[in-house]
Amino acid sequence: MIGATSLLILTGDLGRFTRDVDLTVALEFNEFERLTMRLAAIGWTPAPKLEHRWIAPRRTIVDLLPAGADLRRCGSITWPASRFKMSLAGFDHVFTSSVEVNLPGGMTIRVAPPIVTAPLKIVAWVDDPYRRAKDRQDIRIVLRRYEQESDRPSSMRNSRISNSQTRFSSALICVRWRPPPTPDSRNNFSDAFWLRTKRALR
Repeated sequence: MIGATSLLILTGDLGRFTRDVDLTVALEFNEFERLTMRLAAIGWTPAPKLEHRWIAPRRTIVDLLPAGADLRRCGSITWPASRFKMSLAGFDHVFTSSVEVNLPGGMTIRVAPPIVTAPLKIVAWVDDPYRRAKDRQDIRIVLRRYEQESDRPSSMRNSRISNSQTRFSSALICVRWRPPPTPDSRNNFSDAFWLRTKRALR
């Protein structure tokens, strides 16, 4: 699970309503087609004009994104019908850093933590700042909470929080993002990119 729903699960209220659930699966397109056929067989309905969007039997809106190893190496996916392109920058971290969350009924789902979701939202916002204003809002909320935790006296923090802060800082500055991406840098961002983005968010 990625997107705003992952932030709601792991950090609490975002100050806004989100009507969809963002999911990604480590599948290539040919494998993804078999998955969507199985979803359709159990009552899921594809949304018109949006190839990544599905309506679950209980009317939940689910945005479903394939992100197999080959697709992640390409750095993006292009939907076959619409030719709409989506970035997969940073998606390696989704699968290596996600955490397990137990759901009612004994189910378990892997959820991307804020240290992963925030950079993904930065990429989405930079790619389309006018349509992705909600990502800017989410980024600011995550950063504000991170800064609040950083400002707390060290005696009030525990090791789990401190380690989380360190990992969050590293995730935001550890990698490179320069268009056009190279095979070694597609899933990365640079500190210069991050600093420019942070200034723009103020």
